[in-house]
Amino acid sequence: MINNGKGGFSESRDGSLPFTANNGSCVAPCDFDNDGDIDLFVGSRSVPGLYGLSPNQLLLENDGQGNFRDVTDQRMKRLKKIGMVTDACWVDFDRDGDNDLILVGEWMKVSVLSNNKGIFSDGTRRAGLDETSGWWNCIYPADIDLDGDIDLIAGNLGLNSILKASPEEPVEMYLNDFDDNGSLDHVICSYQDGISYPVAALDELSGQMTGLKKKYASYSDFGGKTARDIFGSKALKRSILKKAVLFESCVFINNNDGTFETSRLPVEAQFSPVRGILADDIDRNGKTDLLLVGNDYTAKPSMGRYDASYGWCLLGGPASGLTALMPDASGFKVPGDARRILSLEINGKKHVVAAVNNGELQILEYLK
Repeated sequence: MINNGKGGFSESRDGSLPFTANNGSCVAPCDFDNDGDIDLFVGSRSVPGLYGLSPNQLLLENDGQGNFRDVTDQRMKRLKKIGMVTDACWVDFDRDGDNDLILVGEWMKVSVLSNNKGIFSDGTRRAGLDETSGWWNCIYPADIDLDGDIDLIAGNLGLNSILKASPEEPVEMYLNDFDDNGSLDHVICSYQDGISYPVAALDELSGQMTGLKKKYASYSDFGGKTARDIFGSKALKRSILKKAVLFESCVFINNNDGTFETSRLPVEAQFSPVRGILADDIDRNGKTDLLLVGNDYTAKPSMGRYDASYGWCLLGGPASGLTALMPDASGFKVPGDARRILSLEINGKKHVVAAVNNGELQILEYLK
């Protein structure tokens, strides 16, 4: 849509976008090829009906006239199916003059796609982010430690969940047609007392896969069985395996040498999933502060609804010095299943706007 400069929009007759049928999750604009016009990355979270498979991501190049061409296969072919992307941002993290693409998603690492003159390669391990796979919701670039480079703040599942993840004991998901009925099954497993068990109960699994009720006639028969016991070693070896090793929402501090250091956000920020992030000097003391919103009302009853957050105001500078203010102290309160937050100026005054799923927009005014 083209803005006429007076707030009126009309459909472009000159520019065009290629046809896509992806289940889109985000759009991140950037001049990634440094030719003076704005290109697009279009992220996708899932393949409809096939949860767990990595969908195609799209990189669209602008010809300068508003016509966009799909150049994914030419510029990031090996990364086209990098994962289940939920959010993206552009940061020249290695300071080579090219904007690099940072991606997060479900069962994904905080992934760095290093830009070398418009050609992208996976720089995640080199950036020190190889042990970061989680259930990431959002990513936000900001200079948290005020050292002149851009750090990354990322919203994750949090710690208020029956699922616990670590590199030693990851949460795992096996993808396979376990019952040979032509549809893909996914089995999520979590460690208890050093052993990984399926998270789903017998009723839930047997409703998904035929034959399990005959194999396990009662809960006592099913109890204590691992995925290997239930499906067999051969089936698991043929499965697609995805892992999550980190569920905390984090700040990734840029070391100014092309690497990042992981720092967990304060415990209050881990009470519920973080879905939206905004960085600003809220108290006007020269330091970077954070506003977070979140929750997730879509979780299955067996997992419990993630609703322990009214949003958080985190004051401070370095990630280790961030201090959480209770909502009654900060005045920042966003109830509900909040998904996004942004700043907006209304009548010359600064406001925060939060989008709540199945709810009304929340608009809060800065008092300072």
